[in-house]
Amino acid sequence: MDLALADSTRRRMADAVAELQAWLEWLGEGYTLANVGPELLLVYISEHWLPRHPGRKREEYMWESAQRGKDTGSLRLSDFVFPDQPRVVDTRLLNLPPPFLWAAGSSYAFCVREQGTKTYRTVRAPAVYLNTREDWALCFPRTFAYYLWRCRQVDVAGCAVVDYLFRPLTPDHRSFKEEPLSSQALGARIQTHLRAAELYEGEANHSFRRGVLQAAEAGGSDAAALLTLGQMRSEQTLKRYLAPERHLGRPTGRGGARAAGGDLGAAGGGAAPAGGGPAAGRGRISGGLGRRGRGRRGGRGRGPG
Repeated sequence: MDLALADSTRRRMADAVAELQAWLEWLGEGYTLANVGPELLLVYISEHWLPRHPGRKREEYMWESAQRGKDTGSLRLSDFVFPDQPRVVDTRLLNLPPPFLWAAGSSYAFCVREQGTKTYRTVRAPAVYLNTREDWALCFPRTFAYYLWRCRQVDVAGCAVVDYLFRPLTPDHRSFKEEPLSSQALGARIQTHLRAAELYEGEANHSFRRGVLQAAEAGGSDAAALLTLGQMRSEQTLKRYLAPERHLGRPTGRGGARAAGGDLGAAGGGAAPAGGGPAAGRGRISGGLGRRGRGRRGGRGRGPG
């Protein structure tokens, strides 16, 4: 391994290799790290790794809900209400089983009515319904259930979700602070995941919001439906999100990537200190460490809606 890597990064790499090797041995068909092919790796990632490593819960929620980064970082358990009783807080979350313990054919649906969003500051926002998908890699309810369950385990004591859903790490990276995750920290974590998947091209928090609105428009949704989906009141703001020419921003100065979104919120040059979910078996929270770069921002760095 590269000795220039941080110790925490080398540990996570070693853990990932050991997990893959254990899965290959479990198959019992003579596969090793030396002879495993891309087809089998795809099976491993989709059926084993993704369901057990839900580090992209924030991105999944932002895509499913079309919410702003700041509103996502401020999400609380009390914002979840029963889908059929949208004024009653959903108490199922306190003991929600992980998806691998769900009964065959069962599913969960969630409803979010967040309090104190940018558009609805003093009342609960309109309901956002989150339903189970067949594809585990794109299913927020399953990822959410696994995340809540994992944070309750004894090897990560002190990490249970009791209020805020997405939280910043404590300085020792062994637990979470009980406060909302800032929009900047949320963007840094998103960049970390996208870079790890070699998909990063300057995306920012608002890229998810813009993308889901444009996808809904392409699917036939009219302006009224899009305003409801984005929880917006201004048609002029909506038009800015739907304008395709706003996809490209200024270069960030890092690897030729461009800051996405122009004045709708640019991605910064590097990654700020970013944390992930609990690291299995270590009693420590895994997260990408680094210093935020000085790449130029495209536009003002704040979204209009």
